[in-house]
Amino acid sequence: MKKNNFLISYIQLSLSLFFVGSSAVVAKILINTLPVFLSIGISLIIGVLLIFLTVIFGSLFSVMAKFLSKDVKPFTIASFGVYISGLLFLPFFINQVNYLHLINLSNFLFLIYYGLFVTVIAFLLWFNGLEKVSISTTGVFNGILPVSSTLLSYLILREQFRLIHFLGIVFVVISLFIIYKDN
Repeated sequence: MKKNNFLISYIQLSLSLFFVGSSAVVAKILINTLPVFLSIGISLIIGVLLIFLTVIFGSLFSVMAKFLSKDVKPFTIASFGVYISGLLFLPFFINQVNYLHLINLSNFLFLIYYGLFVTVIAFLLWFNGLEKVSISTTGVFNGILPVSSTLLSYLILREQFRLIHFLGIVFVVISLFIIYKDN
């Protein structure tokens, strides 16, 4: 019983560190958007709600995929997901046909990368991983998103990397180690 209480406290500590770290990584964005939020108002509220809904749908995406993976192979889930998404996006694509002339070779190569790696390979990896680990495990690893986004924006986009970003990353990494130390 004492081990369970210790484990619960351990998990609470790691989740707290994760929350502090994630918050620190995006703190600069929140501080910068506060004046915009106060001046623009409804537009920013709608944007935040849309992002929040995206996070909820993303969580449901994983939960439903985990549920499906009991009966359906990961490749089948990924294939149907991409196929159905393609069909649902078709009307929006048709609406954008007038802009196809703006796609140069560099943009086209990026779109190929996006379709191959971000959609197909990422889906296959995700669904295969879901078959092997718990949803709570995948949820914590989603916490790496703000860390990787911050590092990649610094490396690729040459955005500023500040002390608050470093501290946030440290807290997130520590929380991941705490959660998975016993696994």
